[in-house]
This record gives sequence, structure tokens and C-alpha cells, in this order.
Amino acid sequence: MKGKALICFEDAVSGQAVLTKGIELAERLGYEPVIIHVQVAATGIAGTYDNLFHEELEQIESLFGDPGQEELLYVRKHLGGTPHPPRFILASGVPSTIILNALAGGEYKIVMIGDRKDDGPGKIGLDIIKGSPVSVLVIKG
Repeated sequence: MKGKALICFEDAVSGQAVLTKGIELAERLGYEPVIIHVQVAATGIAGTYDNLFHEELEQIESLFGDPGQEELLYVRKHLGGTPHPPRFILASGVPSTIILNALAGGEYKIVMIGDRKDDGPGKIGLDIIKGSPVSVLVIKG
């Protein structure tokens, strides 16, 4: 792998295209896919999960409140048959700030975001496009 691709997973509604196309494109480019989901409301379970579909997911589910549970369960279902699921970062805070801080570290070569159907990228997506130190790929839903 030449580097990592940060795949921004926003919600279970538009997330299928971002997960499917993002992971496929990252692997085609030779990048390790890393999925990030940023919750605005803190749940106390922020962290990086390498075994999202095993023991850690059970622990996460036991600690969950409402914010983010639907998204994590969607990711689990969507990638459940994957032999080596990608790293999953769950963070709390201002989404564009968290994502831009992750990109500033230099380990990512590209960031992939979704659009809002007919509206294009939302405010968070536009903030990422403007502030990203790496190329941004907008995945159409």
C-alpha cells in the first residue's frame, strides 16, 4: 500500500455508495481504506476500531446511546462478509474539524466524501474541499 484513503461515512441513508465505491476506489489506487464517522454528540465511545465486527462491536453496542448506533450497525451489516474489514474511526466533535485534523497528519493521500443527492456536498463537504491538504473525491449517491 502506498498510503491511506480516508472515507467519510456520514449516515446510513447515503452511506452505501460512499462505503462501496470508496473502498473499491481506495483499493484500486493501492491505498488502505480507513472509514471515519464523526458524531456531533459525544457518546464516550470515540476511538479507532480494527476489529469492528468482533469483540469491539459488542462492547460498542453495549455502551451506545442513540447518536451513531444506526451508522455503526449499517457499516457492520454492509461490510459483514469482508474477511479483513477496514479500520473504522469513530469520533465526536465538529465533523469538518475532526476530518481536516486527521488529514493534516500526512498519512492520508486522498479523502472521499459523499454528496447530498441533488444538492452536491453539504456544508461539511464544502469545508473539507476548501481545507483539505490532499485531493478530495466526491462520491455520487
